[in-house]
Amino acid sequence: EKGEVSGVLLSGGDIIECDAVILATGGMSYKNTGSTGDGYIFADQVGHTIEEVRPSLTPLRTSHPQRKYLDGLLLKNIQAQLIVEDEVVREEFGEFFG
Repeated sequence: EKGEVSGVLLSGGDIIECDAVILATGGMSYKNTGSTGDGYIFADQVGHTIEEVRPSLTPLRTSHPQRKYLDGLLLKNIQAQLIVEDEVVREEFGEFFG
């Protein structure tokens, strides 16, 4: 309304009234995973304010006794798998900084 966000129109026709909207579209870190940054373009085109894009790291924590050997290690383009009872339940690709 009047150039400002007043709510979100849902596909079923219902409206959620609000003062602000956060549009989460993913990043732009790995184009081969679908992270192209197109969401930033879309958000800008519909008038959203875009915060400065900056890299982010996600820690991988372990209590394994050999974790000390990872200190200072830098690996690029690696794949990590979470295996539970001989089944891969999660898989990620990226960099590792120990």
